[in-house]
Amino acid sequence: MRERITLPFLPLRGFVVFPRQIVNFDVGRVKARKALEKAMGDGSEILLGVQKEPMMENPGPEDVWDTVMSMKINKVFKDQKILRVLGEVTRRTRLVQFHAEGEWYEATVESEETMPMDPEYELALCRVMKESFEEYSQLADIVPHAVFMVMGLKHAGDVADLIAANLPGDREDQLDLFLERDPAERARRIIANLEREKQVAQIRSSLNTEVGKELRDMQRESFLREEMAVIRRQLGEDDSEDDPVLADMVQNERIPQVVRDKIRLELKRLSKMAPSSPEYGVIQDYLDRVKEVPWIKTPLVQPPLAGVRAILDDDHYGMKRVKDRIVELAASKELKPDVKSPVICLVGPPGIGKTSVASSIASALGREFVRVSLGGIRDEAEIRGHRRTYIGSMPGRIIHAMIQAGTSNPVMLLDEVDKMASDLRGDPTAALLEVLDTALNSEFRDAYLELPVDLSDVLFITTANTLEGIPLPLIDRMEIIELESYSRSEKLEIGMRYLLPRQRREYGLKASQIKISRQIMSRIIAEYTHEAGVRELERLIGSLCRKAVTLIVEQQKSGLNVTDRNLPVLMEEPPILEDERRLQPEIGVVNGLAWTALGGEVLTVEATVFDGSGKLELTGQMGDVMKESAQIALSVVRGYDLPDRDAKYYREHDMHIHIPAGAVPKDGPSAGITLATAIYSILSGRYVRNDVAMTGELSLRGRVLPIGGLKEKLLAAGQRGIREVLVPEMNRLDVQKLPSHVTDGMQIHYVKSFGEVLELALVPESLAAEGK
Repeated sequence: MRERITLPFLPLRGFVVFPRQIVNFDVGRVKARKALEKAMGDGSEILLGVQKEPMMENPGPEDVWDTVMSMKINKVFKDQKILRVLGEVTRRTRLVQFHAEGEWYEATVESEETMPMDPEYELALCRVMKESFEEYSQLADIVPHAVFMVMGLKHAGDVADLIAANLPGDREDQLDLFLERDPAERARRIIANLEREKQVAQIRSSLNTEVGKELRDMQRESFLREEMAVIRRQLGEDDSEDDPVLADMVQNERIPQVVRDKIRLELKRLSKMAPSSPEYGVIQDYLDRVKEVPWIKTPLVQPPLAGVRAILDDDHYGMKRVKDRIVELAASKELKPDVKSPVICLVGPPGIGKTSVASSIASALGREFVRVSLGGIRDEAEIRGHRRTYIGSMPGRIIHAMIQAGTSNPVMLLDEVDKMASDLRGDPTAALLEVLDTALNSEFRDAYLELPVDLSDVLFITTANTLEGIPLPLIDRMEIIELESYSRSEKLEIGMRYLLPRQRREYGLKASQIKISRQIMSRIIAEYTHEAGVRELERLIGSLCRKAVTLIVEQQKSGLNVTDRNLPVLMEEPPILEDERRLQPEIGVVNGLAWTALGGEVLTVEATVFDGSGKLELTGQMGDVMKESAQIALSVVRGYDLPDRDAKYYREHDMHIHIPAGAVPKDGPSAGITLATAIYSILSGRYVRNDVAMTGELSLRGRVLPIGGLKEKLLAAGQRGIREVLVPEMNRLDVQKLPSHVTDGMQIHYVKSFGEVLELALVPESLAAEGK
């Protein structure tokens, strides 16, 4: 029976050791430190094992490999909570049992069984390993002491272990050698590894030789170029003659003097540098960027006003405010060419054509169009550029857009300006202040160029879905034009005039090959789209065109005629079902109007009351502002003298207000009068009319305050079949500015106070008593 011994144990993580190897490593885990201290105190050796999972903090008996090395401790250094140990690995053992439960790690091991080997075969293995290791040591600069130690060993296993300790390799290869108990197999693997490492060392030596030759050649070239530069300076030749573009720029008086001086300075610095210098490439890249910037003002050819309006009308339906503003700009430029261009901000829901109308404006004004996407930008350097001191620095997006446009007066679209964010790298909205300030942007300085760039001739157009999140100083520098969502009649005109012809051209179809009548288009809009813009409508029209192409090509049909009968089959999704309309007056249920990114919505507010402790429960994913509106609504209603509704009643009853579609977040103050009406109805027992909808903010004194999104809200009410709407008196002028098709057939009541709301929204008590 082989000898067994129990000693303190250290589980190693991430590396392996071999006999006769001098090792040093840190010991930080509490149990491992105690095991090391125990071995030092007993004057014994310590056992070294290897964890199967290096990241495991507290290994158990199944978490270490069964090959264990014994190590003699030479010295231990203490450093705060870490012990650094220096020792010599002595022999291989086999793990019998790992004791991980005590105060320190401990293991029972037994000596490895000696495996017989033919003496002549072992001698041959030793000779091959020693000769190969000696060759490798000359290529890889192995210390002579290691070679001498290998040469003095006689057993193949010992030779293999010592070579493995001095041979580079990945952890898997080292672990295989560590775990292999057969000395002959270890020797064979070492021979294979040595052959591989010798080839790697030879390739590395060859590469070093080639690199050394290249460096010598570069130094020689640098020396010759320096001599050439000295000779050229003595002859008085211009440094910029190597680059004809830079030479022309230096002599061109239309380019600002500060730019020409900067080019001369950088060329002078470049002439004194060796091409191998890292700074040489930085300066060369800088000059290449400077060449691309449009420094010379581009003459503006003013198009006729009639042509401007015609192009805008041909490209987009509606958008009267935008078109009028662009025509005003064109007229101003015709009368006074140097008038400053405004900074226009188009605000509206997605899909209504903000980006495309900017491109149309550029076409109408005869200017280049360039788009800069700002969505998700968090770094100020994206706008202002990176300083040249940084590796990989480059100009910001504004200068890059000017280079892309190639002129000094493009139409530059700054898209999704409301989607920018700030973090530790700065606030990009602050960098935009200089860009969009017409009093400052004539000398915009990019951090990379470090030169003033004139942006005063650029027509900046920004887009946003909402003004929330845009800093007030930035809003102050822009002219806000709000684009409202499209009504169904507007979508019908856009679909028939623009989207259908565009999709026909996209798929190469003639008008006779895809037929969609106005009636079918209206049905597609009403039943299969739910959006403020027309993107989904265009996708559906495109889908129908693809189906027509498939019929023509695959089935040799003449085309596709979309009818009421085949429309449900052609549509890939079922129609969108609207919420059921309230059929009769109810208590505690009120129709409210809300604005969303997809347009207007009719929201049903529900209220109920029950025994409790005076709490107000709010559900339906209400935001903080809407929750505050509910608190205000309750306070206003409690100011009314309702029968049997004294302070004791409110202390002994809870109220629950819910807005359905609970998965959809809702916020804003415009539901104030709706919430108050629902509360008043449930407390008074009065019925609320089902044919009336309302919107308006409520103050604590019962005043009805103005709100936004009126067009979308009125359209939503009309689509639901509601023809009476209560809106704040302060929004009367806003309603009068709306297109006639929005308010046609609709009775709009203007209210100043909550009392007026109750008179119009509640069913008269006499009618309620009659059951009507």
